[in-house]
Amino acid sequence: MPNANSIIQQEALSIHIFADGFSFCSPSQIDFIRTPEGIQDFQPAFDEFFAYHKEQAKASIQIIQFEYPSTFVPNALFDEKQKEKYNGLYQSLTDEVRIEFDSLNALSLNNVYPFSSALHTILDKSSLTFSLVHYNTLLLEWISKLECSTAHEHQVYVHLQKNTLDVFLFSKSKFLFSNRFNIKNTDEFLYYLFFIAEQFELQEQFDLVFLGDYSPFSAFYKAAAAYHSSLQHVGSTLAEGFELTQHPAPFFIPTS
Repeated sequence: MPNANSIIQQEALSIHIFADGFSFCSPSQIDFIRTPEGIQDFQPAFDEFFAYHKEQAKASIQIIQFEYPSTFVPNALFDEKQKEKYNGLYQSLTDEVRIEFDSLNALSLNNVYPFSSALHTILDKSSLTFSLVHYNTLLLEWISKLECSTAHEHQVYVHLQKNTLDVFLFSKSKFLFSNRFNIKNTDEFLYYLFFIAEQFELQEQFDLVFLGDYSPFSAFYKAAAAYHSSLQHVGSTLAEGFELTQHPAPFFIPTS
């Protein structure tokens, strides 16, 4: 089974971009900075961080996009010249974003997603060497390499982050479907989870696999266990006192 640490390069810095803040992550430190004023808050914090951590600026940095949902498009249906249309099916895009995509060659897919134009300009003007990727790309690649015991034909992989549910449906090793839902409580969590089970006619015949095991999501784990028996956790765990104010998506925290 791949280690959850493999999602993040342990030797390098990564910057995780969320709708309400961003996180500088290294193997030894996590700094989450809120951005109540949006992109204006990013520039000074960005400059201050790299003024202090000059050695970090010399390394290749991975920028991970969490702010916007993404769309997986099969290679056979993907046209880079039409990439703006794929996300436009479910969200209204403005001139404030540019459309990026990640190629998942092993899965014959492309992951298409918006990225802040202003933030991209800040990165371009810096002297940093950086790569850009969407978190769903990393999740799907990680899940596709996962080896865990399964009792059923179908597996529903669940990634929880602050106020968000990500679901990936597989039939054995074949990827079928993914979606992202905004959730406020366990009732909404259960609604979306079992709505997917109903839509795909899974009945009770599926393995429910949580990515990680983290105390801020314990109520969601307990709620799922009350309605479904085939449940397991894969990946990392964190200290009991961990809070989402430290990082909204704990599965992506580098651990040693």
